[in-house]
Amino acid sequence: MIIAEVIYPNCNKQYGFDEPWDYTPIIEALGHPLIRTDEDGYCGDTFVLLRSKENENLYGYLTFGWGSCSGCDELQACNSYAELQELIDRFENDVKWDTAPNLYKYFLTHDWNGDWVGHSSTFKEFYSQAVRELQKETISLLSGHITNIAGSGALTLDEMVELEAIEGALIAACV
Repeated sequence: MIIAEVIYPNCNKQYGFDEPWDYTPIIEALGHPLIRTDEDGYCGDTFVLLRSKENENLYGYLTFGWGSCSGCDELQACNSYAELQELIDRFENDVKWDTAPNLYKYFLTHDWNGDWVGHSSTFKEFYSQAVRELQKETISLLSGHITNIAGSGALTLDEMVELEAIEGALIAACV
């Protein structure tokens, strides 16, 4: 659990609560940000691909909107550590965590055009980068499995040739 007072230690000032304005501490507390894309403007969305700090085999996808003032930005609207903690807890629950192969499949099969982010050029840029990263991680994971299986000596020569062909196809798909 991420504690609001730990990642935003300077909000509680002598004369009141100094609301935070930067989402970076929350993102970095959630995991290692591999890709982060923010829309330009006074309001917009942020798209993040994370790698878990606790389990290096888990990747997360998070998207959230933001604004330019406390009237239209959830973080800036927080007036207490309790409100800030509620926001952080929601972000923790909003991250879609899964293995690289499963998150890669999700990115490829999700109906992004039917989603509210699907027509954003910024999201399309993020999507392209995230798919490449997840594809690379998936191929690396599968290559490691193939090597482990092949190294066990339990395969016939034909099976090893087939696995090498699969590995080659996966690598070609990544390029």
